[in-house]
Amino acid sequence: TFFLGMLGVFVSYFATKKLTKFYRFKFTLERMAVKREIKYAFVTWLQAITIIFIFQGDKILVTSKFGMVALSSYVTIAMLFNHMHMAFGALTPWLFPQVAKNQEKAEEVKGLYISVRNSSIIMSTVILACFCLISGPLISFWLGEEMYSGITETVKWFCVFEFFFLLSITPNFYLNASGMEKFNLRMVLIYTGCNAIGLVL
Repeated sequence: TFFLGMLGVFVSYFATKKLTKFYRFKFTLERMAVKREIKYAFVTWLQAITIIFIFQGDKILVTSKFGMVALSSYVTIAMLFNHMHMAFGALTPWLFPQVAKNQEKAEEVKGLYISVRNSSIIMSTVILACFCLISGPLISFWLGEEMYSGITETVKWFCVFEFFFLLSITPNFYLNASGMEKFNLRMVLIYTGCNAIGLVL
């Protein structure tokens, strides 16, 4: 893993050097640049930590209420949906630089956002709906029919959750790209707080 990682670093360096004229790697620290980076990165880091914290909390509740056996199947399904959500999220990251680059062109940014949001929702919804239709045979083949019969309800409710959660993907990228990362943090705190209340209840 280490050698593959280092190979990736060198390949990236030479590719960047070839594509970007006069590029040379140089390690420097500029006080204002570091301050600006920390100010922005800290808020987006808090967003990520909040989501990680709340979506790991459910594992603790499952363990305390149902035991380690139930946790193993729950974590497997949670991991499946987590990766599915990451795949849906991978449809829209290119929006970030486009919004940041065109801050002065409000109408262009608005049209771009609406187009990306709608396309992302349609594609993600269709893919998720197809998964819901084949989830039974697919997971039964993967985990076995006996185990699947015990987690049918879990899969169903994860599907329902993801149908709503995928709606947050594009707004999350847009708010962070347009300088409203603090507002986005408040939104993250609100919906993770609702999730926390739901878990406790």
